[in-house]
Amino acid sequence: MFALIYLNNTKKLMGASDENLPVILRLLADKQENIRGYNFVNQLSNCVYSGIISGQVKLWDSREKEVQIMGTSLKEIERTSNILFTASTHIFIYEQWNKRNQEIITTTHGFSFSAKNAINEVNFGYVDFNDVAALLARQFIQSDANGNSNLTLGYTLLTKQFEYQLLQAGKHVFSNDAESKNALKEMLVNRGFNQVLFPPLPQQKKITYVVERAVSLMPLALQADSILQWVQNYLATDSLLCKTTDCAVTKIEVTEIWTLLYQLQMQIEKVIIHTNTGTIVLTETQAKNIKVPPISLTGLINQKDFLYTITSVNTQNIERKNAFLYQRALLNLQWQNINSIIE
Repeated sequence: MFALIYLNNTKKLMGASDENLPVILRLLADKQENIRGYNFVNQLSNCVYSGIISGQVKLWDSREKEVQIMGTSLKEIERTSNILFTASTHIFIYEQWNKRNQEIITTTHGFSFSAKNAINEVNFGYVDFNDVAALLARQFIQSDANGNSNLTLGYTLLTKQFEYQLLQAGKHVFSNDAESKNALKEMLVNRGFNQVLFPPLPQQKKITYVVERAVSLMPLALQADSILQWVQNYLATDSLLCKTTDCAVTKIEVTEIWTLLYQLQMQIEKVIIHTNTGTIVLTETQAKNIKVPPISLTGLINQKDFLYTITSVNTQNIERKNAFLYQRALLNLQWQNINSIIE
């Protein structure tokens, strides 16, 4: 009997027309999963806060937008409540959902931010989506090794890659998390969010590693040492890159984008040559011009036929003792929840 009543209620939420269903989502900072590599609540709060303080984004007292809260007033609220906007524990997202054959198309209207201090809950206010849309579209998610480097806050919002509870749909207010999950499950059968315009992205990670002077007689280590020596010899002939004739190359630092699309692809983003006199930063194009017989420096880097030590994956610094473990996991395509594999 209960199942029949529940099914009928779900059908009412997204009925025959399946058009313009108003929904309210509730996001909790402490419910965001570590497996994603980021906390969407924290990062959205930080991005919106920077926009408010810089004057790019308007903060209102409520959805009715009767009183604008200026940046200086927000700082005073933070001071008197002894809690920061960037420490928001709750975000409410107001949207409209339209169901199509293979997707749910969403229209985001705005966000409300609040946080709990030692005494009570502090409501910081409401932000219109249109006011912050441009910021979200260009702000990349700051992810640890578990996540991807190619997600923006805007894309993540549109594709709902975060943990949330459906608080209200139409006039129906959900009484608990279980009811919310059941309704979402019913609505999302064989559907994703906005997936025609925003299809799934390939897995992608930003990898930084260093090539250093040999400390062993291993062939790969000796090859790394040879590369550094070849680059040092080249710099002695290029006065534009190295102003002195006695540049001693101590290490080369490489940043690449690794993409998992059918097979592992690696794209050089930046090369930094560390010398006894400073650093030389090269783009991929500039690195191509450095010839390490019989090929270019980028050609040698792409071959990976040398010893290297990973120092960071996305925004997460990697301890030297764990560098090989991350390298092995990445090359073996064990990209999901990689931190738990290492642990």
